[in-house]
Amino acid sequence: MDTLTPDQITKAVYYTVISFVPGVSSFVIPKVAVVILLAKLLNPRPMHLAFMWIVSGLYLALGLGMLVINFVQCNPPAAQWGGAEGVCWDRKITVDYAIALGVTSAVFDFYVAIYPTVKLWQLQMNVQKKLALCAALGFGYWYVLSPFWTVI
Repeated sequence: MDTLTPDQITKAVYYTVISFVPGVSSFVIPKVAVVILLAKLLNPRPMHLAFMWIVSGLYLALGLGMLVINFVQCNPPAAQWGGAEGVCWDRKITVDYAIALGVTSAVFDFYVAIYPTVKLWQLQMNVQKKLALCAALGFGYWYVLSPFWTVI
C-alpha cells in the first residue's frame, strides 16, 4: 500500500470488499452441490440424509452470515474503503468469524471426503475397484490435507 496513491488504495479496498461475495460463494455453494450428489448417488439412510442436509444448511447460513458481516461492519458501509466517514466494528470480529467459517469448511470437506469411502467400502466388489472408486471420490482428502503438506 506504500506504493499506491490514496485513490488507488480506496479502490483496492473497495474491490476487496466486493470480492467477498463471489469468494465466499465459491466455497459455500459447491458443498451443497456435493451433498446433492452424495444423496442421489449413494442413497444414504434417512437419518444420515437429514444430518447431511442440516450440516450443509448450517454451513450455508454461516457463509451468508460472513457476507452480512462483511457489509454491515461499518456504518455507512463506504467507511470500509474510505469512501465516507463512519464507525466500524473491531476487525477482530470479522477475522474470528472468518476463522470459524474456515474451520467449519475444513471439517465439512473432511466429512464429504470420508463419507463416500466408507459407503463404497461396504459394496460387494473387487478390492481393486473399491480402491479405485475410493481414490477417485476421496480426492477431497488431498484438498483438506493440503495445508499440512507444507508443514511436513
